[in-house]
Amino acid sequence: MNPAPDAEVTSVGQENFQWVINAVAEMAVKKALSDEKPYGEMRWASFLGGPKWVDIRTPKPRKKVAERG
Repeated sequence: MNPAPDAEVTSVGQENFQWVINAVAEMAVKKALSDEKPYGEMRWASFLGGPKWVDIRTPKPRKKVAERG
């Protein structure tokens, strides 16, 4: 899997490159104008195992580590 697919004009051709530019621009404007407020973020490891959204609003409690004495 390629985490950064190549969409350079010399790789995909002018017609496909123009499609990528238009599609990404439309998506960005739609997201910017929407009221959608995403609360999670996608992690690469989760992507490999399927979608799993992580709630980043509330930190998870840390496990206590036994003190050495």
